Amino acid sequence: MNRPGARGAARHLLLLCEQADQLAQRVRRSTRATARGRLEGRRKAAVKALQKALRTRSKDRLHEALAVMAKGHTLEGRDVLALLFLFNRRVRSQDAIATGREIVEACALDEDEALAASVTLHPDHPLVAKGLVETGAACAEEALDSPFRLAESCFTTLYRAYHGLPEITEPTNAPAYRSGREHLADWRILVEIARRRALRLFPRSGWADGLTPDDIGLPDLQDGFLRVVAAIRAREDATQKEVPLPIRDLSKEFGLDHRETLVLVTLLVQELYTSRVTVDLLDLVRLIADEEDDVPHWRRALSADGRLRSLGLINTETEFEDRDLFGTAWLPESVAERFLAGQDGTGPISPDEKTRFKDWLASMNGSRDFFDRMGPG
Repeated sequence: MNRPGARGAARHLLLLCEQADQLAQRVRRSTRATARGRLEGRRKAAVKALQKALRTRSKDRLHEALAVMAKGHTLEGRDVLALLFLFNRRVRSQDAIATGREIVEACALDEDEALAASVTLHPDHPLVAKGLVETGAACAEEALDSPFRLAESCFTTLYRAYHGLPEITEPTNAPAYRSGREHLADWRILVEIARRRALRLFPRSGWADGLTPDDIGLPDLQDGFLRVVAAIRAREDATQKEVPLPIRDLSKEFGLDHRETLVLVTLLVQELYTSRVTVDLLDLVRLIADEEDDVPHWRRALSADGRLRSLGLINTETEFEDRDLFGTAWLPESVAERFLAGQDGTGPISPDEKTRFKDWLASMNGSRDFFDRMGPG
């Protein structure tokens, strides 16, 4: 695990990244030359501080993980900046995607350097060619205006390093899903872990209803959550396209990340298997937060302007006109029907399904003990 001081160094990196990102956005919006110049000066100072922080030797796991990636993939300093920028976008923003132009404008010290740094995002450059970053750019000329996001495997490595969690062995020989029912069963396991994590983080939240506190600590819950996310993705990748997986298909159609999908599946599970058809919006924010400090960032995911509500993927009823998170949410019938399409039954997860999934997960560095402690839920 990271020592407290080391964790502070990792937080400092992300804080500087966030400052550079936010200041670059304000520069783009600014119409006054004097204000624009002041903002640009502050952005450059943040980038210089970030470069210095990356060069400073630190024993925190995030620094170490970035150094290993740089050495293993022959990355330059500006490549590492781009990785850190996209990682920060993923953990602090509802939208994990950034255009190439946004990346270089935030991370470069001046316009000349921005143009030179754009090579970092070319399809044949290590970031993209070696699968650390994903993009829709088919050629170098498209890089600046194309979307970029951190590859899931890269995000998992950096995220676990930030939290001081042990590395996950890459899932191998993942069993393909045979039906959408199996897929939903795995998502229900993820919902259960997320609910227990929320109860551990926020003992007085609505997740205390119907859950009994257990002896599973927060680091183990975080670890188990990420293992199951990785397992679900591996099984999805192993599944033939002809097999319909409604949860995956709807998520891809609307560009949802696993947190937003988790909200939808949680609402479905609540409707099908508990007496709570509606869930407090703030409790859903707590459900997707990895730690207490994440709550302010993830409020946006459940706000009126967030994807879930603006796209009509959840219904809400709020108590106050000017406080759009003071209320409840439930799943629209149309979304529930899509998730359950083609399923003959969605009863309790069978012992055979649980055993098969846990047996496979047991190969992923010690998951067996965690899931035994999870019990029959």
